[in-house]
Amino acid sequence: MTKVPPFLHPDDVAHWGLKASGLRYLKDVGLYGMNATFVDRFESRAALIAQLIAAGLTEDDLGMSVRFSSRADALYQPHRWALRTYDAVADYIETNKDTLNRGTFIINNTAVPAYMGNLLKRRDGTYHLEMVPGTWITSGVEPTDYGEIRASSIALFVYQQPRRVLGRLEQDERGEFMMGTFVPRTDPPLTQALAKTLAERLVAVAKKLTHLGMPPLLYEFNMNDDLIPHVREVKTIDEDALMSTVSHTGPVYEIDQYEKLASWDGMTPLYLTVGVEKSTAHAFQEFVRTLHGRVSQVYVKYGVLTHPAILLREAGIQPISLRQQYRQYDFTF
Repeated sequence: MTKVPPFLHPDDVAHWGLKASGLRYLKDVGLYGMNATFVDRFESRAALIAQLIAAGLTEDDLGMSVRFSSRADALYQPHRWALRTYDAVADYIETNKDTLNRGTFIINNTAVPAYMGNLLKRRDGTYHLEMVPGTWITSGVEPTDYGEIRASSIALFVYQQPRRVLGRLEQDERGEFMMGTFVPRTDPPLTQALAKTLAERLVAVAKKLTHLGMPPLLYEFNMNDDLIPHVREVKTIDEDALMSTVSHTGPVYEIDQYEKLASWDGMTPLYLTVGVEKSTAHAFQEFVRTLHGRVSQVYVKYGVLTHPAILLREAGIQPISLRQQYRQYDFTF
């Protein structure tokens, strides 16, 4: 079972589910500023649509997204992206109203983030930052930018090569947005000016987390086109199991295709660069199982807070980010 963060009341989690109770708290303390509403019962379509309108949700652009917050852990939860009308949201909730017996629905306006990432608050009060342009799925195919925040200062490390970015939502032949399918693009490295803007706003979030007395946990955030950070989820993580960066100058054996493992000499350190999108996570998990018992650690292109890194740690293998081709910016605010 996932541990309940100490700032949440168990009764709230029991009623709303972990995701929804966490987001409700983050909204209350001003860490999440986007419009959202929470549906714990279905009385009528009219009442639901009135609730959406009262919450400030709109039918514009990408419409609304619906996520489910379970009262118990589960691998998959119902969700729909980019429902363009109030009626479409009402149709989805009404069709799935029996699901409300085991949790609640979170509804917010769909937004494809300009940047997304995580802030890890450590026990010593410092923060480790990882972020990517586009959606967090990008972090499974390209290196993250990363940083270290101490009080009012940040050392921000910006990847210096263009990155494949999973940006806006894909559309089908009818123009409908496809859930979880993204159009790729290529983004240049952050400029110093943009890096400073993002750094200043993320340092402000870290200061607020500290001021609120939030515990050492993993805080997932997104920034839309206005570049305002919104903390959207809180997760537990063992910081003792993390190694954020190392210097390594010796040879490595790169795995950019799973088949290359057959030619590995069994001694040269492995460097995993194979892309791991959500749709390919199962193949990566199968590959990781073949490494079990053969290695205790591997170098990875990804950040240590990314999904591939999590899957490796769950298999008892220590992922270590091999940070190459970065530029360091130091800012104090």
